Amino acid sequence: MLFQATTVLACLAALAPSTYGQSAFPSPTPGIDIGTALPGGFEPSGAAWHQRLQLLFVIDDSGNLTSMDASGAIQQTWPIGGDLEGVCVADPQSSLVYIAREHPDGIIEFDLSSGTAKRLFNLTGTLVGPNDRGLEALTFVRDPSHAEGGLFYAGLQQDGRVYVFELPIASSTTATSSTLQSVLSPAPGLDDISGLTWDAASDQLYACYDKHDIITAFSQAGATISTWDLPSDKQEGLALRGCQLFVAQDSGEVLRYESFPTSAACATANTSVTAISVSAGGSQPIHFNFGPSQANKTYIMLGTLSGTLPGVDFGSIHVPLQPDGYLNFTLTHTNTPLLASSLGTLGQNGEGTATINLPPGLGPSFVGLKFYHAIIALTATVQAASNPIPLTLVP
Repeated sequence: MLFQATTVLACLAALAPSTYGQSAFPSPTPGIDIGTALPGGFEPSGAAWHQRLQLLFVIDDSGNLTSMDASGAIQQTWPIGGDLEGVCVADPQSSLVYIAREHPDGIIEFDLSSGTAKRLFNLTGTLVGPNDRGLEALTFVRDPSHAEGGLFYAGLQQDGRVYVFELPIASSTTATSSTLQSVLSPAPGLDDISGLTWDAASDQLYACYDKHDIITAFSQAGATISTWDLPSDKQEGLALRGCQLFVAQDSGEVLRYESFPTSAACATANTSVTAISVSAGGSQPIHFNFGPSQANKTYIMLGTLSGTLPGVDFGSIHVPLQPDGYLNFTLTHTNTPLLASSLGTLGQNGEGTATINLPPGLGPSFVGLKFYHAIIALTATVQAASNPIPLTLVP
């Protein structure tokens, strides 16, 4: 399958509510239950999307951790034990996930590759509540400038507040200390917080409150941004994949909602790698999903070294890449080792993955170059274009 440059280029606010729960849920309902393949008796109590693995991790309060794809196909299950209430990913490049355990309250560092718990961070001295009203929600906010890579946000069911902890996950492989940084009240006056997740794209956190059937968006400092009614009940966990919201419910369901909180939030491409060393080399996988309406259509990954503005318009479709020599290179060198799977056919859900592979030893003259890549879906004309994905070359 070959594309010439001329051929492809030719075809190529949410209102803050005055009272909790007053705004209608912003996504189409009902959600799609992707938890139908979970074993009988599994009570989902927490969820997290793993960007590198492209899997949803779900835990239950009987001590099991399960991974599934976005459609609900089960990949693997690990029996861990304990009353597990939340799960999060701190570093998507590692094999570690972090699990909230209630009674006694603590965070388990779990290694997916070995299937073993590495260490336990005991939080019982800080999180105080009855045995069944303790640590109920957990997420991680990544910050590359932080010595530990970011901070953990833990929800206490008893008071509905969020406790922010620093744990020595980067500076040590054995230490189990914890340092409380702050305590937040994203929904003042409400208890029964049951799920937390962080959205890197908007830098917002989301919390759900089971008894009150609401979901709220708030800042890292705890300022409430928006609050909506949350459909159904028994909400125990939240996870975000672009604009897909997964809600784990201890009734046995894992519901997937589309276009949350708005369709404008639907980034169709994402990656867990934004920089590659010119001396060591490396890879940047770009995952994309245009939805079922683009299933089985042709896609191509294009790139630029000239930025994303003004880009190119093909009818109503905007391609956020500025044409230059590198764009022509990506057009004429598809599916090479450098641009693996850069031309192909979208899957049944409009999904795919392309990878930029850079060899080691490129030399210091390449340091500082910033690429952008985007995915374009095609038939006889341009059908859709993804958001641009940046890649910076570092020493």
